[in-house]
Amino acid sequence: MSGELGPTSVAPPPGEVEPGSGVHIVVEYCEPCGFEATYLELASAVKEQYPGIEIESRLGGTGAFEIEINGQLVFSKLENGGFPYEKDEGKDEVLS
Repeated sequence: MSGELGPTSVAPPPGEVEPGSGVHIVVEYCEPCGFEATYLELASAVKEQYPGIEIESRLGGTGAFEIEINGQLVFSKLENGGFPYEKDEGKDEVLS
């Protein structure tokens, strides 16, 4: 081994995810908590930047705002106590 690092994974540039790319996002949120507006804002931003990505919502338990990408939990408000923001570390990693 030469000690070289392999290629790094990064999110594709905005607009370069093709429809049917297999990227599927599910956001589970607490409707009585008023988190629907947060979901709609997130869904709009994702669809604008990555129109080929599928995003759907599910109603969750009290305080929930959970984000899964292709079945893998990548963010949990229940665990982290807050909402994800655009500049959060790992955003690009999530979509790679």
